[in-house]
Amino acid sequence: MKKLLIASIVFGLAAPLAANADIQDPQLAKYGPTRKLSRALGNIAYGITELPTAIYTTQRLEGTKAAWSAGLGDGIVRTVKRVGWGAFEVVTFAWPTYKCGWRQPYKRKEIYFNTGLEEFPPELGFQQGSPYNRAR
Repeated sequence: MKKLLIASIVFGLAAPLAANADIQDPQLAKYGPTRKLSRALGNIAYGITELPTAIYTTQRLEGTKAAWSAGLGDGIVRTVKRVGWGAFEVVTFAWPTYKCGWRQPYKRKEIYFNTGLEEFPPELGFQQGSPYNRAR
């Protein structure tokens, strides 16, 4: 009986610590103010890479004529969006803005090319040194 009482006291004291463990490493832990600032500076510096990427993707999906009309227009719009988000995030990098975290507030690309922006600008060429490149 004495061992059961001691075991229940030990487990009773340990339970609040185990329940508090999730708070120590929240789900948005990899996103922070420094990542938000680096994302913002990358969007401003390399946002222009959306233009050739949009032209190339439109050419691959719809053909050459559409690439120089729809692809060019889509690339200009995406470049302006990316640079605009970069400027916004440079100003607000110190404060959480999206669901009390520093995650990007714009939706990500999922199925179609023109549905949103990824976290970082697309890479040009054949380099694949990071998991956030244009490969799907």
